[in-house]
Amino acid sequence: MARSSETAQAQHGATLDNVKRALAADDDERPVYVRIAVALSNEIAAGGLKASERLPSQRRLADALGVNLTTVTKSFKYLKDRGVVSAHVGRGTAVRGRGLDHIAPTYERLQALPRVDLSVLKQHSAAFDAAAAAALREIAAETASVADLCEYHPAAGPPAAREMAVRWLRDTRIEAAAEDVAITAGAQHGLLLVLAAVMKPGDLVLVPALTYQGVKTAAQMLGLGLIPVAVDEGGILPDALARHAGNPRVKAIYLTPTLDNPTSITLSLERRRAIADVAARHALVVVEDEVFRPLAREFLPSIRELYPQGTFHLSSVAKVMAPGLRCGFVVSPAAYAGAVLRALRGSMWMAAPLTVTLVARLIAAGSHTAVIDELRERLLRRHDSAAAHLGRALRPGGPEGNCLWIDLPGALPASEFTDFLRGEGIGVAPSTMFSTGPSMHNGIRLYKGSVASDADWNEAVRTIAQCIERPPRAGERV
Repeated sequence: MARSSETAQAQHGATLDNVKRALAADDDERPVYVRIAVALSNEIAAGGLKASERLPSQRRLADALGVNLTTVTKSFKYLKDRGVVSAHVGRGTAVRGRGLDHIAPTYERLQALPRVDLSVLKQHSAAFDAAAAAALREIAAETASVADLCEYHPAAGPPAAREMAVRWLRDTRIEAAAEDVAITAGAQHGLLLVLAAVMKPGDLVLVPALTYQGVKTAAQMLGLGLIPVAVDEGGILPDALARHAGNPRVKAIYLTPTLDNPTSITLSLERRRAIADVAARHALVVVEDEVFRPLAREFLPSIRELYPQGTFHLSSVAKVMAPGLRCGFVVSPAAYAGAVLRALRGSMWMAAPLTVTLVARLIAAGSHTAVIDELRERLLRRHDSAAAHLGRALRPGGPEGNCLWIDLPGALPASEFTDFLRGEGIGVAPSTMFSTGPSMHNGIRLYKGSVASDADWNEAVRTIAQCIERPPRAGERV
């Protein structure tokens, strides 16, 4: 039975109070629209809002919470996509009950992929396709080899695989002994292993204010805290790093010294030395994620070279050859090698032997060099095109980097602009994905190598530039 009007209004008032309290929590880093949606969902689960009962209007909720209407609209869509509520034109939004006519909930927010998706890394290399196909045919033809690939291998990788890793690293002027290297299922796996091996829940990691989203995920999984450190056009600021380094809960520094994600900034040698000095003075571990280093036209000394006793070096073939090629390398300080090996065994015992063998064949044949050179040429060419269209909106970064960062004016919030571009058929990643805590950075990241055609790339950056120059109004299309 439906509640009386007075009862419903009273309940709406209580609901609004509960949602306000949830928004006031300062330890929740999720977007505001998600926090509103979760608070409303909790109200429904607790029985505060019953099946078939209408939610407060979007306008009323926005006014009561002091947020804009777009934020509440996104909250309601979030709930609808998950089957929590049902919306009907003219009747408002109601709590979904068994009798409501409603489409099946889409827990993964199923939606059409953008025509030009620059938000995720993709591989478009004829050189890689040919080399990988040939290597796989060779492996398949070797009966004994196939049988061996189905057995357990040493957790850190068999000796031949670790020697292969040494060759890969040496190509970017990273010197390491085979016994110091562990083979992982990609750099993200390596990052998780390192953090799990040397840190415990409640410890803190210093990260750039704009940082790779994978470290945020790993920290959340392990119960670690992240402290954002100020950056400028040259990357993370050593002075800002030093101000946080004395915190007794801080145990590590995470960064990408070369062509970082999401800005493609490369730290100068001076900054690398300053960071190594801060880490050494405070006995902090450094995790340098160098997945894009093979693309660099100049190889600066790594932080591991400057601070070998406390630096983990991560590398991977996925970011510069093919994202599905999940094979990475961790070079550990001698004191931590055993802990990383135990974490590797505990996570998946070993990287997939078939993948490791395929990578070893490609490196032995020198095929990786041709693939990386081809990608670098494409990225340089596309950077020039982007610079011509975007001008000052383009944040300075290495032109050979795969990540392109575009600063947006305050009138174009990154998340809303990302949604608009998706409607135009262009996928990008908003700054909220890379921010930890409050951020002054408002922008979007593009992967330059993620489309096969230069024509598609040029059209995408032209459209983005037009939208920045003439911000779209609600409902307007370019």
